Amino acid sequence: MARVIGDTRDMLQDRIFLKKAVMIALPVALQGMLNTIVNLVDTMMIGQLGETTIAAVGLANKVFFVFSLLVFGVASGSGVLAAQYWGNHDAKNIRKVTGLALLIASVGSLFFVLPSVLFPSAVMRIFTDSEGAIRIGAVYLTVAALSYPFTALTNVYVAMLRAVGRVKAPVMISCMTILINITLNYILIFGHFGAPRLGAQGAAIATLAARVVESGAILGVVYLTHSPIAGK
Repeated sequence: MARVIGDTRDMLQDRIFLKKAVMIALPVALQGMLNTIVNLVDTMMIGQLGETTIAAVGLANKVFFVFSLLVFGVASGSGVLAAQYWGNHDAKNIRKVTGLALLIASVGSLFFVLPSVLFPSAVMRIFTDSEGAIRIGAVYLTVAALSYPFTALTNVYVAMLRAVGRVKAPVMISCMTILINITLNYILIFGHFGAPRLGAQGAAIATLAARVVESGAILGVVYLTHSPIAGK
């Protein structure tokens, strides 16, 4: 016990270590908090359309939840491996890990995108037998599922950037993406500024647009700054 207390005291007195830990941990924590906030805002906006709509969107997003578990596993595992290579200054193998993770995540996303786009009603029937929820959820799912490959790409690259110590850019991009998502939600869900009132479909379009912009921005950061993870 005394040894543990002593080690903890030494760690807390190591300012260089604490500075590096805070510089990495805070942006990662902030990014997670921002994602939670945007989900909350989405729920609040869609909730104004009625109980059936919010239930339908919630059920449709169960597909995304399962998909996100797959992507999280791929990104986390490859990120750990890439961090080890980064510690050995082995950029070549980092790029190999990145490529393999992108391949697995992208191919995996197709197993969720294709059924959701081709047979959205059948997918919704897995979760509910309410015809109203199935109809609304199918419309939402058909569009929202198109964002899955972009989400896979973004999550892999974000994990790789964290592995090489570049955590600020993903947070800034997340902030931009959240603003785009919320703004488009406001315009498309409720039909403001002359836009058509699309309801749940508008929320799905907003999500898709935000994910496309997010993935493009991440690719820009990776390749324009000549990041170690930038492969051919």
